[in-house]
Amino acid sequence: MSTLMLDLGLIAEVYTKAIAGIGGIDAVTNLLTLVFLAVCVALALRGPASAFSAAMLISAVMVRLPVFTCLLRNPDEAHMLAGARRLYYDPVFWRSVDGVTSGPLNYYALASLRLFGLPLNFATARFANVLCLWGALVLLWLTAREFMPEWAARLSVLPWLAAAAGFRFVEFLQYSSECVPLLLGSLALWLLVRERWFALGVVLASLPLAKLQALPMAAAFGVAAACKIWRGDRRDGVRLAGGLAAVLLALSAFLTIFGLWHDFDQSFLRSNLSYIDQAEVEWTAGRYFAFIAKSEIAGFLAWMALWIVPVMVWRRRVSLAGLMAGGLFVATLYAIYQPGREFPHYLLLLMLPAALGGMIALAALINNSRRPKLAGAAFVAVTVVAPTIHAIFLAPPAVLTTTLNAFSPAVTQIAPRLKAWVNPGDLMAVWGWAPELNVLTGTVPATRDAQSQRQIEDGPHRDYYLQRYLKDLRANPPRVFADAVAPFRPPFENRATQGYESVPALREFVNSNYELQDDVQGIRVFARKAAHRLETEIPAPVPLTIVAGSDGDRFHYGGGRFEFREETAPEGYRSARFCRSTCEYSIPMENGCYRVRLHFIELIVAGPGQRVFDVTVNRVAALRSFDIFREASRAKAPIVREFTADIRDGRLTIGLVPIVREADISRIEVVKNTPDAPN
Repeated sequence: MSTLMLDLGLIAEVYTKAIAGIGGIDAVTNLLTLVFLAVCVALALRGPASAFSAAMLISAVMVRLPVFTCLLRNPDEAHMLAGARRLYYDPVFWRSVDGVTSGPLNYYALASLRLFGLPLNFATARFANVLCLWGALVLLWLTAREFMPEWAARLSVLPWLAAAAGFRFVEFLQYSSECVPLLLGSLALWLLVRERWFALGVVLASLPLAKLQALPMAAAFGVAAACKIWRGDRRDGVRLAGGLAAVLLALSAFLTIFGLWHDFDQSFLRSNLSYIDQAEVEWTAGRYFAFIAKSEIAGFLAWMALWIVPVMVWRRRVSLAGLMAGGLFVATLYAIYQPGREFPHYLLLLMLPAALGGMIALAALINNSRRPKLAGAAFVAVTVVAPTIHAIFLAPPAVLTTTLNAFSPAVTQIAPRLKAWVNPGDLMAVWGWAPELNVLTGTVPATRDAQSQRQIEDGPHRDYYLQRYLKDLRANPPRVFADAVAPFRPPFENRATQGYESVPALREFVNSNYELQDDVQGIRVFARKAAHRLETEIPAPVPLTIVAGSDGDRFHYGGGRFEFREETAPEGYRSARFCRSTCEYSIPMENGCYRVRLHFIELIVAGPGQRVFDVTVNRVAALRSFDIFREASRAKAPIVREFTADIRDGRLTIGLVPIVREADISRIEVVKNTPDAPN
C-alpha cells in the first residue's frame, strides 16, 4: 500500500523534471494535449470502447501530472484533505469533520482513495479531481449513446476533455467541492435518460450532501424528471419519491443514532444560509457577466455557444431535451450567483450544462443530416480543435511553469520544523487558516475544523463554533497547537485581535497546557508540556559566522538572497537575506549563554523611514522599528547590534518581521559568552 503511495508522487516528480529538461513543461504538455486529443478522436471514430475510455483517463492524468506534487494557493483542497484524514480517526461526519460549505460526500469520496493504497496528500487530491472528471465524461458518453450513434456519442464528450486539458488556473486543477457534484450530476442525467427512477431519487437527494450549493441543479433535474413522468407512467413518481425518501431516512437515522441533529442544523443548514446572507458582492448583471467572462472557463462556454446557437437557428425549435439543458444552465447560474462571492471554482458547475447543450445540438444535427460524419467533423472542429489551438498558441508562454513556481510557497519549509514535535498520525490543532500544515506533516486535525475561520470572524454563530472548538480540544488534547495568525499570513494577520490569545478561554487552555517551542514564518508552535522533542540535531559549532545571502547561508526559513555587485559596498557586506514577510534563522546549538552579533547595512534605500522592521532573538523583541539608514546615518555603512542569548531548548532563533518594505540582515556571529570572549 505505502509503495503505491510513494510511487504516485515520485512518478509525478520524475516526469516533471524530465519534461522540463527535454523541451520545457509547457511545451511538452501542450504537445501531449494535441497528441492525446487526436488519439481520442481517432478512437471515437473507430476503436474499442475500453480503449476510448482508457485514453480519456490517461489524457487527463498526463496533462495534469506536473501539478500533482506542488502546493497550490487555494486552501480548500488542504482543508478537505485534512478532514478526510480525520475521518480515519473518527468516521462520523459532523462529529469529527465540519466541511463548512462542503458536504460529507466530498470528504468520504476523497477518503475512500486510501482504501486503494493512495495516501491522503496533494497528489491524491489532484488524482481525485481527474477521476471525477473522467467519471463524468464516461457517464455523459453513456447518456449520449441513448440518442445518437456510438461514434457521435464519443465525440460529444471531447469538448469537456479538451477544455479540462487546457486548464492552467489552479482552482480548476485542485480537488474542489465541485468535483463530486459534477460527477453526481452526470450520473443523474444518465439515470434520467434511462428512467431509473428510484436510483435517480437517491442521487438527487445526495447532491446537496456533496455541496448544498448544488441544490438548484438537483431541483432542475427533479423538474425534468417530473415532466417526463407526467407524460409517461405516473407510478414512476412513486419510485422517484422512494429514492428521495430513502436518502432522507438514512440521513435522519444517522443524525439520530449519533446525536448530531443540532450540529447538522447549526454547521450545515444555518451556516450555509448565513453564508448567503453575508454576501461579499453586490451583483449587477454587468459584474456577474464580467466575472464569468474573465475566467478560464469563458473560452469553453464561448466555443460551445458558437456551436449551439447556429444549430438552434437552423432547427428553428427547441426540443424538450434542449429545454432541460437550458433549465439546468439557468439553475447553475443561480447557484453560482446566490452566495455573492467571486470564487472562480464555482464556475466549474457550468461545465455540465454547457457540455449537455453541445451534445443535444450535435444529436439534432446528426439525426437530421444526410451527411452525419460531416456534422461530426464540424462539431470537433468548433468545440475541440479550435479551442485547443487557441488555448495553446494564444496563451501566455510558460503559464504552467509559472503556476508551479508561484504556488509552491515557503510553507513547505515549515513541515520539517513541525516534525520535530509531531509524528505522522498525531493530533495537531491549527488556529487560523493553514490546513496544509496537517497535510504536510501527516498529522490529524485535533478538532472538526481544520481551519478556524468561523471561530475568528464575527458572525451569528461564532459562539457556537468557539465552544465546539474548545470542546474538541479538551476532549482530545493535541500534541501540538499551531497558531498561524501572523503578519503577512492572510486572511488572518492580527495576533492581537485574531490570534489564539484574543479568545480568553482558548488562551487559558493553551497557556496552561502548552509551551511555545518555535516561531517560524509567523506560525507559533506550542508543544504539549508532557511532550518531548522527537528528533535531535547536530549543534552548530561556535564561534559561528553566517554571511547572509552567500553560498554559505544556512539555517534560514523564508526570505531570499540578495547580492550587491558594486564595489561601493564594503567587503563582506555585499550580500543579504531579504524578507518580504516574516522569516527567521533557527540555529541548533548547545544550551548555554552566547553573545549574538547581528550585522546590517543599507544597500538600496536613500533615506530614513524607507525600510523599517523588527528583530527578535529567541522570540523576544530585540530591535523594534529598526531603521538601518537612520541608525547608520547614511547608506552603505555597516552597523552591528549585540545581544546576549540564554539558550535552554537547543536552538537560537533570530526573527525578522518587516514593517516598511523588506527586512534584511547581512551577517550573524555567535560566540560563547565567557569572560575572555573576544570583543
